[in-house]
Amino acid sequence: MASCAAAAPDGENKNIAEAMAEDGNFIILSTAFNATSLNITLSENGSYTVFAPTDEAFAALPEGTLEALLNDTEALTEILLYHVVDEKLMEADLVNLTEITTLQGSNLTVDAKGSAKVLINEAEIIISDIETSNGVIHVIDAVLIPPEEEEGPDVRFDDDVVLIPGNFTFVPSNNETASYELDNFTDIGALNASELSFNASDEEFNETGAFILESIDGIENNATRGEFWFIFINDELAPEDFGLNTVNIGDNVKFLYTLDEGGDPVIEEASYEVNITIVEPEPEPEEMDIIETAEADGNFTALLEALNDTNLTEALKGDGPFTVFAPTDDAFAALPNETIEALQNDTEALSQILLYHVADGKLMAADVANLTSITTLQGSNITVNVTEDGRVFVDEAEIIVADVEASNGVIHVIDAVLVPPEEPEPEPEPEEMDIIETAEADGNFTALLAALNATNLTDALKGDGPFTVFAPTDDAFAALPNETIEALQNDTEALSQILLYHVADGKLMAEDVANLTNITTLQGSNITVNVTEDGRVFVDEAEIIVADVEASNGVIHVIDAVLVPLEPEPEPEPEPEPEEMDIIETAEADGNFTALLAALNATNLTDALKGDGPFTVFAPTDDAFAALPNETIEALQNDTEALSQILLYHVADGKLMAADVANLTNITTLQGSNITVNVTEDGRVFVDEAEIIVADVEASNGVIHVIDAVLVPLEPEPEPEELDIIETAEADGNFTALLAALNATNLTDALKAEGPFTVFAPTDDAFAALPNETIEALQSDTDMLTEILLYHVADGKLMAEDVVNLTEIMTLQGSNITVNVTEDGRVFVDDAEIIVADVEASNGVIHVIDAVLVPPEEPPLIWYFFSIPFEAENTTVESLLDGVDYNALLYYNATSELFETPTDLEPLKGYWINAPATVEFDASEQFAETERKVAAVPPSMKLNQGWNAIGSPVEEALPADTVLLSIADYYAKVIGPWVPDEEGTGTYAFVGYNGLNGTLNENQVGTDIFEVAPYEGYWVYMKEEGGFA
Repeated sequence: MASCAAAAPDGENKNIAEAMAEDGNFIILSTAFNATSLNITLSENGSYTVFAPTDEAFAALPEGTLEALLNDTEALTEILLYHVVDEKLMEADLVNLTEITTLQGSNLTVDAKGSAKVLINEAEIIISDIETSNGVIHVIDAVLIPPEEEEGPDVRFDDDVVLIPGNFTFVPSNNETASYELDNFTDIGALNASELSFNASDEEFNETGAFILESIDGIENNATRGEFWFIFINDELAPEDFGLNTVNIGDNVKFLYTLDEGGDPVIEEASYEVNITIVEPEPEPEEMDIIETAEADGNFTALLEALNDTNLTEALKGDGPFTVFAPTDDAFAALPNETIEALQNDTEALSQILLYHVADGKLMAADVANLTSITTLQGSNITVNVTEDGRVFVDEAEIIVADVEASNGVIHVIDAVLVPPEEPEPEPEPEEMDIIETAEADGNFTALLAALNATNLTDALKGDGPFTVFAPTDDAFAALPNETIEALQNDTEALSQILLYHVADGKLMAEDVANLTNITTLQGSNITVNVTEDGRVFVDEAEIIVADVEASNGVIHVIDAVLVPLEPEPEPEPEPEPEEMDIIETAEADGNFTALLAALNATNLTDALKGDGPFTVFAPTDDAFAALPNETIEALQNDTEALSQILLYHVADGKLMAADVANLTNITTLQGSNITVNVTEDGRVFVDEAEIIVADVEASNGVIHVIDAVLVPLEPEPEPEELDIIETAEADGNFTALLAALNATNLTDALKAEGPFTVFAPTDDAFAALPNETIEALQSDTDMLTEILLYHVADGKLMAEDVVNLTEIMTLQGSNITVNVTEDGRVFVDDAEIIVADVEASNGVIHVIDAVLVPPEEPPLIWYFFSIPFEAENTTVESLLDGVDYNALLYYNATSELFETPTDLEPLKGYWINAPATVEFDASEQFAETERKVAAVPPSMKLNQGWNAIGSPVEEALPADTVLLSIADYYAKVIGPWVPDEEGTGTYAFVGYNGLNGTLNENQVGTDIFEVAPYEGYWVYMKEEGGFA
């Protein structure tokens, strides 16, 4: 095969035109591409294959050929296009082909069989696979010349057509022997000329219609002497009179035209030719399932064998639908030999790998590209990654052919076998021990085990059981008086009775024991059970110090004393039940929670925990609080809010007993965060890092679990600080010109406000592309620059999906941007393309564009300041301003100190409306016919301290001190009315001062003179808030 060229380090960053221009071996080819402007095509995005003749190849052309071509752009273009293919074909692709269609339209032949050479026509590829950003170059040793077109009749149509059932006949519509003059061929699917009409008769149904041939229209022509049409059917001349000529499926019909009067009807001498072959409709291909589709393709033999070996074939022939990521045979062949051998010997592992290639449902390529991961039938997730150039990878494999549809799903062909992530092997379950083995393993029961052995009870406690054993520790036995130990050593019967007094039938867990008052032992007597107020459990006089040590045949509860059965005594009178205490009283009675109770008191949480509840309290002991670092204790003493959060982290809603806690993995606290629960193998229960040392201390309004450490909630990680539009642009680095312009026009702070805004942001390159005189003009005219910048900003947050559904967008400059979406999905605003969309910020979104937008020159927009002196029956803006051509409507919200877009127009409020100068908005005329609401109480509104936009509540002009009587003690001055000018600006006519009588100067007057007219808007400055009516 051809040798591979060593590409430059940045070869793939250059396009084809750049790579050839810089190589030095393609001077003539690059010159030719430049002369025909094809260098532009080969510089654009795309995927091309170029067979590039060297300068030596061009030099080998016959003398004068190159000069002639350089002087004949059309011929040169044909030859160059014959060297270019509209797809990227590497050498590995070429060797599997025999022909390639070029951009010139003709085919190149490929010969790679039987030698180490690859021939393109007669030219040899001498260097292959020079990759570029938009395709690949193969260097060849000869110039390719496209084949010359064969001479013959001008073929105007040559194709198969489908005949509707029944035979078909052609007849002329007027004179059977007439001659005809060809007018033109305007429809490639038919002979279109005026007044020549061939009709068709369907013999089966005896119906007549113009050409019952799919995509063939009527044939019409003007009758003129000297020109003739001839019809050949299956290369035989039809009757000259055009009689009824029957046409059947399989027939070839040829229309020939000659300009010679009386010319012979010979096919070879025709001037124009139309060929029609009558064919049957192709049968619909039988739809295949995924397995059949893969079999028909031929590139999935290894995959199909693996599916067969693992009995998964039938599953993928089922209804589905399924999505299969199908590795090719080459992908399987690329696996290491040892991997292939291992999978051949382990069908379970192979089955897992195959199921990792299959997802439930039918996910087309567009669906896959919108996902980040896909759950497979194996259970694990495939990761999806889409590169900047649009290539799609699942894990490390690339989808090389997408959307191969089947009757029960879709196949995406991939170039590598996917391997699911390995799961850690579960640790082996510890071998379960019986009661004797459990006691032996613990090491604290040597005396008990010796006594059981001495009394032949060991085997009994290794039996099926289940048993409950109250097991005294070695320390418990050591605490017995010496004489008792000696007596028992000498009296195995008495020892046996004592030991049996420690064993009960059945498996009684700690929560079962705590709910009993006595337990019948195998010795026959009853053990008494006592649960103290602080939750400690005693059997007779011995305390259970470790509970619920489970074994295969029962459970052990460790006790701190040896139990001795007593002679039965008369039952004492039952003691009166103690008065039930709440959680606070229970903790106070215990005496071990002074620090906790003090903290609850300091944070005013005591009464809350005396409430109905129920609550679950994880109560740290005084020792737990004492174990905190001194600086932590001091900090909490000085920060009751932090202390309150910590205490609430110890309390959960509801009554959760120990058995409930042990069955949970986390518990939501009243602080809001979750406590984690962990139960160790030996049954100890931890909440976070604290152990529950006494459980189920019940109270009237809940339960206490005593813990040995103070719980501290984790502080949530701070949310990353979100950037506003200005900060986002600064962080990007490509908008220095835009940011400088915003700064120069004092618009920076506006785009740091709450918004939201949509900004179409030109890059620095876009600004650099402006003519120098434009840049200089804008630098010296900030008003013009402001208009241009506001033309790039829209109110609201319009994401790309919103933009493409619009045809126009109103900007803050007042004019509309036009939106255009091309057939290939590119989005333009005016003449600028959105090259990066949906760059989100805290106060809106940025769409990056490749050109600076310039607003159209329009008539000036005029701001009008108006009000409505009555309440309308329908107050909506849509109703009240119906028919008004306006650009913006604003109301100043004195509370937020921001202008807002109102949805209703209310009395007493002043509104700003922006409309073209041609509108001449007049509120009194606009609302003259408005239906009014009959209100029992006049309207009123609260005015805030500062500036407020208002209107008159009455429909006649009155002095301000009359109109504003309700706020006479609260306002300082009133400004208005607004007098717009033709340039889009305006002035306020008067300033009226509260408390001033008379006139200061031309437009500064007292409120006795200042007249407030209906339908006008006014600004009033409030010294403090007050009610306006």
